[in-house]
Amino acid sequence: MTGIPKKPPAPAVDAPPDIRRLLRRTEIKIIFDVGANVGQSARRCARYFPAARIYAFEPDGDNFAKLSRLARRIRNLACYRVALSAEPGILQIVHDASDPTRHRVGAESAGEIERIPAITVDSFCAEHGIERIDYLKIDTEGHDLEVLKGAREMLSAHRVAIVEVECGMNPDNAYHVPFEALKSRLEGHGYRLFRLYDQVREWPTGQPHLRRANAVYLSPRTIAENRD
Repeated sequence: MTGIPKKPPAPAVDAPPDIRRLLRRTEIKIIFDVGANVGQSARRCARYFPAARIYAFEPDGDNFAKLSRLARRIRNLACYRVALSAEPGILQIVHDASDPTRHRVGAESAGEIERIPAITVDSFCAEHGIERIDYLKIDTEGHDLEVLKGAREMLSAHRVAIVEVECGMNPDNAYHVPFEALKSRLEGHGYRLFRLYDQVREWPTGQPHLRRANAVYLSPRTIAENRD
């Protein structure tokens, strides 16, 4: 029988298993975990892509110490205590007084202030001879757009296959980068939205509408090579 549509994919739950399941023609060899925290995403990536080399970037000292301990158990995990941004230099990060595992770049809020060296995705790739990033995951508490600006050469050449960013999903959320700004930047490089993950309601106010989500984008090449 013809004309029967294919069964649609299951609802989005987590990016790594969906990437492995739905983008099977895209080989994941190099992963950048920007804003790695204590290694939550690195663990998932190591589980779903055990042969991949994972570069984890985390500027916070306490988080980095825990991340480094994790690297002793994950042989393909390399850790760097540095911030990624639009330009190289020195950035000020503010540690959240209510949650020691969280921090923001340049935030004006209560908490311990620390100055951290910053580099760009493009400069790191050039220095380490990295021609392609297969999965670029960014979770930098409101600094995601600056990280993308520092990856302009890799993105414009479509040498990043898959990009994940954390987005603010309504205009009252001043903490995260607006979805529209990240969408415009990535679509300007030819990338297209794959799926939304980790959708969280406006929990600080108890309101039911969406506060933030993780958006995953695909390069034109990734889209083409996974066409049915």
